[in-house]
Amino acid sequence: MNINNDLLATALYYIRHYWRQIVASLAVFLIVGIVLTLMEKTYELYISRAKFIPYETRKESQSILPYLYMGRKEIPPEQKLLAMIASRKVIREFVDSTGYRFYIEEKSPPKMKILSIDVKEIPPQETLTVRVNGDNPYVEIRADREGDVKLIFLTPQQAAERFYRKLHIRVMNIQEMLGISRNVESPMVAEENLKVVIFQLSESDPYIKNIVEEFSRFILRYNIRDKTLKYQNSKRFISRQINNYMEELDKINYQIRIFRLRNAYVEIDRKSPAWAELLELERQKIEIETEINFLRRWLDQEEGLEYIITSDRLLKERLKMLYSLQDSLNLMEVLYGKESPQYRIMEGRFRKLRESLRNMVRERIKNMDSRLQFIKLKEKNLKNMIGRSMENEKEALTLQARKKAIEDILTLLSQRLEEIRIEEAEVVPDFKVMEVDMERVIRGRHWKRNLFASLLFALLFAISYILIVEYTSNTVRDPDEVAIKLNIPKEKLYEIPYIEEEDEMPINILLKGLRNKLIQGSAALEAFRIIALREIINRNIRKTGATSSIQGEGKTFFLINLAAVLAMMNKRVVIVDGDMRKKNISEIFHVKDSDGLSNIIEGVDFQSIIHPVRETLHIVAAGKRFIDPIAIFSSPRYDDFMEFLEKKYDYIFVDIPPVLNVAETTLTIEKLGKVFFIIRASFTQVEAIERALSMLEEEDIIAHILNSVGFTRTGYYRYYRYYRNYYYNRSS
Repeated sequence: MNINNDLLATALYYIRHYWRQIVASLAVFLIVGIVLTLMEKTYELYISRAKFIPYETRKESQSILPYLYMGRKEIPPEQKLLAMIASRKVIREFVDSTGYRFYIEEKSPPKMKILSIDVKEIPPQETLTVRVNGDNPYVEIRADREGDVKLIFLTPQQAAERFYRKLHIRVMNIQEMLGISRNVESPMVAEENLKVVIFQLSESDPYIKNIVEEFSRFILRYNIRDKTLKYQNSKRFISRQINNYMEELDKINYQIRIFRLRNAYVEIDRKSPAWAELLELERQKIEIETEINFLRRWLDQEEGLEYIITSDRLLKERLKMLYSLQDSLNLMEVLYGKESPQYRIMEGRFRKLRESLRNMVRERIKNMDSRLQFIKLKEKNLKNMIGRSMENEKEALTLQARKKAIEDILTLLSQRLEEIRIEEAEVVPDFKVMEVDMERVIRGRHWKRNLFASLLFALLFAISYILIVEYTSNTVRDPDEVAIKLNIPKEKLYEIPYIEEEDEMPINILLKGLRNKLIQGSAALEAFRIIALREIINRNIRKTGATSSIQGEGKTFFLINLAAVLAMMNKRVVIVDGDMRKKNISEIFHVKDSDGLSNIIEGVDFQSIIHPVRETLHIVAAGKRFIDPIAIFSSPRYDDFMEFLEKKYDYIFVDIPPVLNVAETTLTIEKLGKVFFIIRASFTQVEAIERALSMLEEEDIIAHILNSVGFTRTGYYRYYRYYRNYYYNRSS
C-alpha cells in the first residue's frame, strides 16, 4: 500500500511539474490528428444485411432413447445457425454453385453504380471486361448508366477466403434490435429471449444486396438438405439397431428353450426340506465339535471329573460310578487315613476305573470324529445341490430379464423410426429470414481512431520528454523532488527561495540598515529567520558550519545571510573563512590579503585576525599564506582559537569546503559537531549529492538546505559581483 502511495505521489508530482509540456503535447497532437482526419478521403459503402430468426423445431426423442444421447448437450439454435453461416465448407459450396468468384477491378466511368451481377458461366480467362446493360455469354451486369466493368475471377479457394474475410456476423436480442428497453413490456415481442442472427456484407456498389439475398436462400436450402441427410442417417442407424436387437432376441429365445429342456429346476426358499436338513446338520456339527473340544481338553490337562461334558450314555454311567467311588475314597481318608489298607484298596479300584474312563473318552473322540466327517460331507453335498438349483434359477431369471429389456428397446426403436419418418415428411428449416435490407453510408474519416491515436501519441511523447529531461538533467528542483530522488524527509529540509531584489537579502538589510524591509518582510528574510530560530536558537547550537557536495552550491551565500539574521537579533556572530582554497568570504568582504586562520599556527594574536563588519557581525579571513588545511584544523592552536571565539561570541559560523574531493572537510565537521548541508536547486547532479551524503553521518547534519530554487548560475555570480562592488565602494 505504501509503495502504491509513493508511486502515485511521484506521478502527481511530475504531472504538476510538467503540466505545461503535457498540455502543449496534447494540443499539438490533437491538432495534427484533426488535420489528418480532415485530409482523409471519403467513399460510399453499401452494407447489406440479412436477419435470421432461429427457432426450435421438433426435438429428438431423448426421453424415449436416452442411451442414444448420453453426454450430448443441447446447442442453442442461434449457435447452430452461426456455425452454419461461418463454415468455410458452406461458403466454398456457395461460391461454387452460384459463381460469385469475382471482384471488380475497374469501372468506367468510375462513378457508375452497379445494381446487379448475374454469373451465367465461369469464363475460361481470369480477367473479363463486360459491357453493362448488354448481352454477354458469361456475365450479365445491370448499372445506372452505360459503361464497362473489368472483373477478376478467382479460384474457388481464393473466392471463399475473400468472402469469409468480408463476412460480419452478430447475434442480438429481438428487443435490442427493435430498440425496446428490456424493462418495458411490448405487445410486439412475445418472447423476450428471442435471438436474431444478423449476417452482413459490404461493397462499394449496391449489387451486394443480390449476393446477400442469394446467400440467404442458399442457407435455407443447405439447412433443409442437411436435416434431410440427418433423418436418413438416423433411419439407417435405427434400422440397423432393430435388426441387431432382433437377432439378439432370437438368440435369447433359443437359450431359454434349451435351458428348459436340459435343466429342470425347482424354486428354493427358506422353508424347503433341503434348507431344514442343512440347518439340522449345522446344529449337529456344532454340538459334536463342542463335545470333542471338551473331551480333548480333559485328556490333555487331566482336570477334575466336572470338566467332562458328553451326551454318551455309557460315559455318563461310568462318571456316576467314579463320583460314588471318589466319595467313598474321601470317607476312607477321613476314617482310616491315607496309609491304611482300606484306603489303599479303595484307591486302587478308583485308579483302574479312571483309566478305563480315559480309554472310553479316547474311543468316544474317535467315533465322534468319524461322525463329524460324515456330517461335513453330507453338508457339502447338500450345499452343492442347493447352489446348483439357485444358479439355475438365477440364469433363468437373467435370460427372462434380458428378453424383456430387448423387447422394450425394440418397441421404442420402432416408435422412434416412425417419428423420424413423420418428421422427414414435414421437414422445415431451423430459421426464418426476417428481412434483407441495404444501407448506404459514407466512410473514410475515422475521427475516434485518429483522436485516440493522437491522445496516445501525445501521452507517449510527453512521457518520453519527461524521461529524457530527467535522465539528462538529473538534478533536484524543489522539496518534492528532494523527497522523491534523495529520500530526504521534508521536515529536515528548508527551502531558500529565489531572491528577485538584492535589497531583500538579509546581509544587505543589515549592511544598509533597511529597517523598512524588516517591517515589510520578505520570503527570503523569513526563510533565514525560521532556520535561525528553529535550528540555531531553539537547539542552542553555538558552533556550526555549512558544506555541500561540490563548489558553487551557495554555502557561503547561505552562511553569511544566516549570520546576518542572527546579527540583526543583537547576537554577537563571527564568520570564519575555513575554505582555505577558495577564500570566498575573504574575497567578498575584501580581507583576502589580511592575516587570518592560516596565521594562527605562527602564534599571532587571536584578536588581530578578527575584522569587524558591523557591531554584531565580525569576520575571520582565511589568511595571506596557504598552509595545508589539515595542519591547521588538526593543530592545538585551532582548538584554542575556537575556545577563544566561544567566549567572545554567541554564535560561530565556519565556511568549510565541499565534501567531495576535499580531504579536510570531514576533519572540520568533526571539530564543529554539526553542519548544514546545502543543495543548490537545478544545479547539482543527484549522484554527487548521494555520494556526498554517504560520506557523512546522519547525526552530523543539522538540516538540508535547498538553496536558490529557480536560481540560475549567472544569478549566483551576480551576487558575488554585487558583494565585491559594495565593499569596494565602501572601502573607497
